[in-house]
Amino acid sequence: MARIGCGRSSISLDNTNGKLRTLIRGASLTMHRIIFSLGPFTVYAYGAMLAAAFLAGTALACSRAQARGIARDRIVDLVFVIMISSIIGARSLFVLLNWSYYRYAWFDIFKLWEGGLVFYGGFIAAAFAAWAYLRSKRLAVG
Repeated sequence: MARIGCGRSSISLDNTNGKLRTLIRGASLTMHRIIFSLGPFTVYAYGAMLAAAFLAGTALACSRAQARGIARDRIVDLVFVIMISSIIGARSLFVLLNWSYYRYAWFDIFKLWEGGLVFYGGFIAAAFAAWAYLRSKRLAVG
């Protein structure tokens, strides 16, 4: 069990039985890793929260773009570029970091359903792709 303290509040993290339990000033919160499963289809909490954040960010970007006179289609295209490039970047960095395995298992590189993405690889690729897209469409970067 890990314990983090800051001032009068403290957070304890306990990862047992595949559940993440958080204690904040005596209140107990439990996060389940799997939200639900239907046959071979499983919805994980991390993926669901990531998708929800992506959709919320897209909605916010569309509303702000509309207020600034930027076409909504440009934002939707940008979101698509970011989504694809982040997956490619995250997987590419994972493969690079685990090259000793993937050197002999080329077909496993494309097995995304087996896991293996690196967040900062996706972030770097998405940031570069977004910058390139915005420059190509002559939109302000920043």
